[in-house]
Amino acid sequence: DRDGVVRFSGDTTPCVVSLAKKLLHNDDDDDSNNDDDNDDGNNTTTTTTTTTTTTTKRIATLLMKLYELDPTVKYRLFSVSSNNNKKLYCHVHVLHDATFFKYQAKYNNNNNNDDDNLTLFRGFCIELSSLAPPAMEMQQQQDHHQDQEELSLMLKMKFVPYMVRTFICRNGLKVLLHNNSNNNMEAFNQYAMNLMEHKWNLSYQAIAKWKPFVRAWGKFVLQREQQESETNVVSERFYLHALEEFQAFYNSGAYNNNNDNNDDASSSTTFRGTVVVVASEKDTSKKVATRLAVDLGVATKDLVLLTNAKSSVVADTGVVLYTGLNYSVKTIRGALPKYASVISIVVVNCNEEYIESLLLPQNEQKKLLGLSMAWKNCRVDTILELNYDNNNDDNDDDDDDDNDTSYQNIREILLKKSESLQPKDTRRGLLVFFPGIPGCGKSTLTHDTQLTTIAASINNNNNDNKVNGGGGDDNNNRKVLKKIGDETKGNYWESVKSERLEKGSSCIYLADKNCPTNTWRAWIGSTWIGTICNETNAVAIPVLPLHALETTIVDGIIHPLDENDDNDNDDDNDNTTTATTTTTAATTHKHVYPFSLHYLAVCMLRVVSRQNSALDASSCPNACMVVIMFYCLYRNISSLLDRLQEEISHGFGVTVEPLYVPFFRRQEQPDLPESLRHALVDAIRLQYGLDKAKAKKKAYPKIKACMEERLRLELKQHEAFLDSLMASPDESCQAFVDGIVKSLVTATTAKPSPCKPFIKLVSIDVDRDALYQLLQKDEEMMKIIANLSSSSSSTTTTNGDVFYQTQPGYIKNTHVTVVHGSNAKQEELHRLYDSKLGTRIRVEITGLLWKPNVVAALAVVITTHGLVPTTTNEFVHITLWCANGISPFDSNKLIQWEDTKEYKVKKDPFVLDGVLTFWDKNKTSKS
Repeated sequence: DRDGVVRFSGDTTPCVVSLAKKLLHNDDDDDSNNDDDNDDGNNTTTTTTTTTTTTTKRIATLLMKLYELDPTVKYRLFSVSSNNNKKLYCHVHVLHDATFFKYQAKYNNNNNNDDDNLTLFRGFCIELSSLAPPAMEMQQQQDHHQDQEELSLMLKMKFVPYMVRTFICRNGLKVLLHNNSNNNMEAFNQYAMNLMEHKWNLSYQAIAKWKPFVRAWGKFVLQREQQESETNVVSERFYLHALEEFQAFYNSGAYNNNNDNNDDASSSTTFRGTVVVVASEKDTSKKVATRLAVDLGVATKDLVLLTNAKSSVVADTGVVLYTGLNYSVKTIRGALPKYASVISIVVVNCNEEYIESLLLPQNEQKKLLGLSMAWKNCRVDTILELNYDNNNDDNDDDDDDDNDTSYQNIREILLKKSESLQPKDTRRGLLVFFPGIPGCGKSTLTHDTQLTTIAASINNNNNDNKVNGGGGDDNNNRKVLKKIGDETKGNYWESVKSERLEKGSSCIYLADKNCPTNTWRAWIGSTWIGTICNETNAVAIPVLPLHALETTIVDGIIHPLDENDDNDNDDDNDNTTTATTTTTAATTHKHVYPFSLHYLAVCMLRVVSRQNSALDASSCPNACMVVIMFYCLYRNISSLLDRLQEEISHGFGVTVEPLYVPFFRRQEQPDLPESLRHALVDAIRLQYGLDKAKAKKKAYPKIKACMEERLRLELKQHEAFLDSLMASPDESCQAFVDGIVKSLVTATTAKPSPCKPFIKLVSIDVDRDALYQLLQKDEEMMKIIANLSSSSSSTTTTNGDVFYQTQPGYIKNTHVTVVHGSNAKQEELHRLYDSKLGTRIRVEITGLLWKPNVVAALAVVITTHGLVPTTTNEFVHITLWCANGISPFDSNKLIQWEDTKEYKVKKDPFVLDGVLTFWDKNKTSKS
């Protein structure tokens, strides 16, 4: 391939076994030759050759024993070419657990003292090379003890992820859960570091990579233990499922350095401050930074990448940055006004003597010297210089002069400075957000005067608790911040995240922005509310309108017909024809919303009554339709509270009750005027039609203008009625302040729980290639399936192995739906299916149902009884194909349509295995 790798196809077992036999035969010959050559005076060469021969013999013996025990072990040969050098490798993969027990019983029992026996692992890689190593390697091998030789050999044959998973994540549970001691986390971290540093001799880079993972795993396990639930217990026997769950959280950013503040065992030794390592060569700065990061227990980052990501340098969180002299010093200088006291600069190999030794052109040397002086002249408290030998990672020269400080001394200086810095404010804060629509009153609740009132109320409540013996110091001096969506340039949530990181995790942050459902979740690779809470130690507080959460069901849809947009400028004053450019389907579509129509009408009146706003009657011609558009973002959500509880409990880690603010004057509202209600319903139907047509923002201007005019007339006519419904602003503002104070008290005492992934779908996934290979046994059925797509013409089973990959409409992720996430609560789905994730389920195919030019699916029966609850679908099936514009979901209707065609399997049903899987929001049937 393009990487210069040559892979050998077919069964390579005979080749590997033959090679092992040959190596053993050669070893016997070499051993006898060594015995004959002991008198030639070259004892060093003889001893080393014998050692190397022993190593080779042990590997070859392992391969032979494996072949004798279990011929189903997989051997994969491949060669790699680089710089005109070719190397041959062999991957060995043990498929069955029984092989380990056989090997242990036969070769590693107490009665067998054969030193040549190696420990057997699930998978390892062997390099097949010459028996004679270079002279330098011979001398090094001579100096190693036999036990050390075996350890080094096994390290080369094993993969580091496997070692971390088995020996740290699994075996370390004994240390982590020992007698429920408060020091278990610290002991576990020390246990892991001893393995990585001393026993495995991993590089600084590898330790820096795995250390955060190990620490996060420890926190995850202890949090599960604190939940006191049998289903949450992590044991050595059943740890793999918990590890898979944790890895999903870890990759999503749920466990990061910012969350380490909850770990009491490690907080006392947490390094504070930002260290910037700059060197004449970037590779050198990275090497020094990585070593410092490991010793100081913090993360390391490339200063260039940090700047490209538009992230501010948060100096007090503990980080080591690295860069080369050629990189501009302006980035650090920009952070100096705020963080000069906590930034330390380590200048490596930047003295005049070293730069001259690089033998660069005179102008390049002069440039580097100038850049080094720029870094040394930065106005920070600590600037240290280090002469570092790239060929010696343990450079610790005690013969220092005035311009050179040894690495060990630099580390001690940085640790002492960290101790002198004020500890980081690790208190948990709040992120207050508004899952509503324009006009819900968020700007009134977050007015500047409110910020002062909130801060004063928090301090007063804190002092009262202190007087009553309840402590109270935790909530002193909290900052109250807000960010207005309409006034923020660029990505709003990125800006919120940066400001929270800069101002401190303890702040009360008010997000003055409409927050529909797609902004709540902690999606992987995204910056939304859930992600921000996880990364900045915050609790999400949704603000909801009291007495406005009422399920609204709307029947029908208004389809917008095509307009001649090119003539819009000529017909601006002609709105008489727009009323006839839509058509209504009365009861064929039902859609639900979580807010009442009273709430929608009041919000719309507030928007058109505004002045000097980006969204008001004068500055936005379609202001009412914009409110309708936001209202429709909550389509198909019958209960906003249930949806919030699902999202928050599975996305934010720490949860509290929503904050309810009075919106209406009374609990029960009088009926809306009939004409106003009809106008609101028609506007919702129109927006539904626009969404179905995937209309662009500026599409169908005449239809929108006509509906806008109708809505404004209704609002004006019933303005007095709507005003009489509203709660007073003072009542709402006071309830908002009191609610934040109460939420803060609850949030600071709530225990975090691991975030469970959101389940879009519980599915039995079946391999598509295996499925079609099975279907080829029935030529008649295969002919029907192959001709479902109109573009496949006369494709038959002769081309059946590729048509589903090349023709449009064929489903990529073939599966049986067990239950859809919209039909059950997330808590219930996890309770029922978490323990069954990954289970193999047997499925029988009994027939094919299809509607020509629409959709096709296989009728199936789940035959593995008792492993999974009965599917909620009336028609249990595997969707195979759907036409353009048709959703795979429509295959559920095949048993209801009168013109559905059916083909039944003539003989015994086709049987195949699937795997129980959770789908997230990013996975679909077609991608």
